[in-house]
Amino acid sequence: MWDPIGLSDLGSESTLKWFRACEVKHSRVAMLATLGWVHQSFGCFGGGLYFPTAPGTLSQLSTKPLEANAQVWDMGILPYLQIFLTIGILELMTEATVKPHYMSSEGDGWINIFGVSNSKGGAELASLKAKEIKNGRLAMIGIASFYCSAVIPGSVPGLAGMNM
Repeated sequence: MWDPIGLSDLGSESTLKWFRACEVKHSRVAMLATLGWVHQSFGCFGGGLYFPTAPGTLSQLSTKPLEANAQVWDMGILPYLQIFLTIGILELMTEATVKPHYMSSEGDGWINIFGVSNSKGGAELASLKAKEIKNGRLAMIGIASFYCSAVIPGSVPGLAGMNM
């Protein structure tokens, strides 16, 4: 296990499972955030996404993700409600319906929301888990670099001059 700052020494086996579950959740959110940032920045599907501004009218969001974020939050309570409901449904799925629970004695800290089983003896599933966590760690670094590039121009050398 990769543990450069010694977090595995902080608690019990269940603490490590909780740490792993947190890392998996944050990785998955970062992968979606990175995809969303790139999608919005490059104006896929004919420009930015559209959102309702008044009954029967749609306005286009900015292709700069932080500006688009500000536009969405100005809409009122609906964006907040959508986010909290989505998070609530995902948390309900991970805490109540996934068996075995990631914190149980049979669990390993991995949140298997799609019920992926391994019929080939464990090596293939272990490889998929390693790939997911590595890609998730990279996505966490990626979304942080996109944000830093947008807030502090020139702070990320490879992203200078891009519409971020």
